[in-house]
Amino acid sequence: MLGLLAFEEIMIWGIFVAFITAIIYRIFVKPSEIASIKKDIQFYKKKISAANKIGDTKKSQELLGEMMKVNQRMFAKNMKPMMVTLLVFGSLYMFLAQEYINALIHLPFPFPFFENFAIWNPLSWFNWKLWTETNFIGWYILLVLPFSMLFRKLFGVE
Repeated sequence: MLGLLAFEEIMIWGIFVAFITAIIYRIFVKPSEIASIKKDIQFYKKKISAANKIGDTKKSQELLGEMMKVNQRMFAKNMKPMMVTLLVFGSLYMFLAQEYINALIHLPFPFPFFENFAIWNPLSWFNWKLWTETNFIGWYILLVLPFSMLFRKLFGVE
C-alpha cells in the first residue's frame, strides 16, 4: 500500500494510532481533573484504612460509598475518549485485517506468545514458546503498547 514492506507499514500504522490515541485522550481528559480525582481517591483510601483500624465499619462503608462516587467520575471522564479511540482502532483494524491478512512478520528477536496469535482462537493465546515470527496483529500490538506509553507521557495523559 505505501510501497514498504508489510512490517514497516504496520509499524507506521501502529505508531500513528498510538499518537492519535494520545491526542484524543489529551483533548477529552484534562490532566488536572484526573490528578484531582486520584488525590480524592487517595484521601478516601486513607480515611477508610483509619476507620477500619478503629473498627468503625459504618464509617468505613460510608467512606467506601463516597470513594465509589469518585471512581465513577473518573470512569465517566475516560469513557468519551475510549469510545472515540475504539472507533479509530476498529476502523483501522478492519483495514489492516483486509490488507495484511497473509503477512508474516519476522520478529527482530525471539518473543514469547505471538506465533499464530489469533484473537478469535483462545487456544493460541497460551501456547508459550519463543517465536521468531508473527502475524500483523501480533506485530501491531508489540508496537502500539510502548508507543502509546511514550506518547501519553509526552502529552501528559494519565
